[in-house]
Amino acid sequence: MNKWYHLDKPHIQNPLKCDRFLLYQTGRIFCDQNYAVDEHSHLEWIELTVVTDGVGKVSANGIAVPVKKGDVFVSFPCDTHQVISSPDAPLKFDFLTFYPTDENTLKSLESLFIKFASAQNRVISGQKIAPLVQEVIVEVDSNALYSQKLISSILEQISIHLIRSFESGETITQKTSATQLCYSIMNYIDTHIFSISSLGELENVSGYNYSYLSALFHDVCGQTLSSYFRHARLNGARRLILEKTLTLTEIAALLGYSSLYSFSKAYKSYFGVSPSFDGKEIEK
Repeated sequence: MNKWYHLDKPHIQNPLKCDRFLLYQTGRIFCDQNYAVDEHSHLEWIELTVVTDGVGKVSANGIAVPVKKGDVFVSFPCDTHQVISSPDAPLKFDFLTFYPTDENTLKSLESLFIKFASAQNRVISGQKIAPLVQEVIVEVDSNALYSQKLISSILEQISIHLIRSFESGETITQKTSATQLCYSIMNYIDTHIFSISSLGELENVSGYNYSYLSALFHDVCGQTLSSYFRHARLNGARRLILEKTLTLTEIAALLGYSSLYSFSKAYKSYFGVSPSFDGKEIEK
């Protein structure tokens, strides 16, 4: 069924520059019974789903988590994302999509992406964050004097509350066990698949050198880190082909391939068909 109220202020193609933040999207949805936001891929941004009434489920990377009034579900960069409303108590929720450009804020937030990679650890209290998200929605809609400066200030407060909320709660760190460390690394790759330039980045986010991580990953998971990264990258490419919002050349560039030829060769080696053929099959 259709949503029965939908306020959407998208800036996906041209994000609103608010000092040290980029604002991609704000909005509000009141759901009909059984309404669902179709599963879709995020790029390099953080999205907050702020539940103001009702119950339902929000998913990240295929794992659905129950949410209720007062909850905030935090989606990380490069997640796949879906929202499903309950038929008995339809969801009402606000949403806010943004990303910091300030190096210190960005570093603090990025440390959360690996520590709280699992979807089950993404729900936090909306007591302090929900009013701030509502204020951003109002400011974007008003376009009043100094709106962008005010929005930047509010987004900074939201970022601080996010960091505090995660760090003060029960955490699953990357150092609790070999299995958990590998699970966290897998989720980091999955949620950064459109931005990782080198697997050497894993040293900074995990605190371990790459040689140790590579050997541990192979022992625990039975495959190499580079193999997992390659497969995750190609599966990410297939999701983008399915969405049909980018050209094959754009997808190849986004995923760091040197050329469309090298991307097509890797894609065919993994899936058995070329990306152009696969795209045509998907359309059927």
